[in-house]
Amino acid sequence: MPRLARFRIAAIEDLHRQLHFAPPATRLRQMNAAETLLPDIEPDRSYPHDFVVFRITGYRPESSGASPMLVGQALRGDLATFVQALSADLELPPDFDDREAITLEAVARELRLSVKTLQRYRRDGLVCHYIREPGGIRRLVCFRDALDRFVAEHPDRIERAAAFDRVDPTTQGRIIEAAAALRATEDCSLNEAARRLAVSHDRAHETVRNLLQRHDRRAVTPIFGDPGPLTARDARVIERANRRGVSVARLATRFGCTGATVHRSLVRSRAQRLRGLTLRWIELPTFDRPDAESVLLSAPIVRSGLDRRLPSTDAHALLTAAAAAGVPDAGAVAALHGAYNFLKRRAAHAIETLPRWPAAGKIDAIETDLRWAAHLQRRLVSLGLPAAIGRIQQNLHQPLLARPAEEIEELLRFAVDVLVTVVEELDPSRDQRLERRGAYTMDRALAEDRPGTDRRGRARARHEPGSVSLPALLDGLTPWSGWLEIATETQTMLDRLDPADRELLRLEHGLDGEPPRTRTWLAEHTGTTVGSVTRRLHAAMRRLRRVSRG
Repeated sequence: MPRLARFRIAAIEDLHRQLHFAPPATRLRQMNAAETLLPDIEPDRSYPHDFVVFRITGYRPESSGASPMLVGQALRGDLATFVQALSADLELPPDFDDREAITLEAVARELRLSVKTLQRYRRDGLVCHYIREPGGIRRLVCFRDALDRFVAEHPDRIERAAAFDRVDPTTQGRIIEAAAALRATEDCSLNEAARRLAVSHDRAHETVRNLLQRHDRRAVTPIFGDPGPLTARDARVIERANRRGVSVARLATRFGCTGATVHRSLVRSRAQRLRGLTLRWIELPTFDRPDAESVLLSAPIVRSGLDRRLPSTDAHALLTAAAAAGVPDAGAVAALHGAYNFLKRRAAHAIETLPRWPAAGKIDAIETDLRWAAHLQRRLVSLGLPAAIGRIQQNLHQPLLARPAEEIEELLRFAVDVLVTVVEELDPSRDQRLERRGAYTMDRALAEDRPGTDRRGRARARHEPGSVSLPALLDGLTPWSGWLEIATETQTMLDRLDPADRELLRLEHGLDGEPPRTRTWLAEHTGTTVGSVTRRLHAAMRRLRRVSRG
């Protein structure tokens, strides 16, 4: 099966991560929206991040500053990758949306190109989808309309590629024989042999080097033995394969290296993800105290009851609980807010000091801090929601439950987005109160004619408990949630795991209402090693993903 291209834009990758456990209907809707957007993107222009997110999700992210600009060329490739990645988790039929599905092999014959060339074109905006054939086989295809559009956009490039003289099997055999002779007579390295043979065979150096590397990885007796250090591409492949369940042992065999080398590569990939985060926090006076860590992170409210928040998957339950909620205690909000910002600050400082080859324990400690911070953020958003919902209902002049189901979801999602901005900018040290700030910001947002506020005059809707489901409104509120947290919908399937593995996941992710634990803590708790705990966690997550996908 062709591998999925790597995202080049962190914002699009984050958007995809947030959909990892989303309902199929949501993934399908955003997949189609991304494909519709792609033809509108010009390679030599840049586009605001807010505009792209709005076109895909239908919601405008709240931002206190200018929206980052995304380069059109990279955006086109990432949108194609986004579509393909989402289709991989959907059971699309060959005649999806009355479109004609064409296999990549058939497309290659039609255009007189190699399948590998077609796969490279995905980076430039060629949209492909995974479909499920009648026999149950999943296949990557290109729909006729998407192919015709791409060909119309790149006629000269496709014509040049069709005329390109590829390395045929006979030439490949001659190059490999010559490489073996060079190794035997002059004991040269793979790279040096590739350099010489590229000249004598009139080929690119990289083409010959890749050919020799492929041969040695597949051969029982490789010519050069040592495949050399892992490349950046190798590291990306290893990370993707490991996330999908391929063991370290298999990866070590595949890449001709030791298990320790694979482990180091995986740790370095995790570090690169962390370095890609932009962490912001409110600097509070208490942070300068020598005992700041023990004071801020030892308060009972930040160490227990982290799972106490408003229901986020059922509108009736959420609105009923919000109506019954009182004004949040200012001291509790200050404690949660202080710990939340301190954890982000600590994580940011730790990321800044990461060496090129960081220790796994250091990465795990940072990831644990970020998981804890995400729990605290959800608690704060949950505490501020009642006031925000109250302002919405005052602007509507009727209860939210009197509105249509789709409008209820839209307005509640909007309220959460507004509260996330409030939590990020709140400063209790300046006597700012969460509920007041939330109500004020919501009033300003609604004054800008936001969703649902211009629909008066409709007949009152009637909704029974459980009749209006929500897409886990409190999931994915941070940039790191998509790869460091387990979505609410998936948490409901934890009971299908082995009790011991289920407990490990609950402890690592803080699903028991207490702060998330590091793997070092889990190893001491279970009387095993960090390596054993890591293997068990990876295996448990693989099983959980399989269960969540049915």
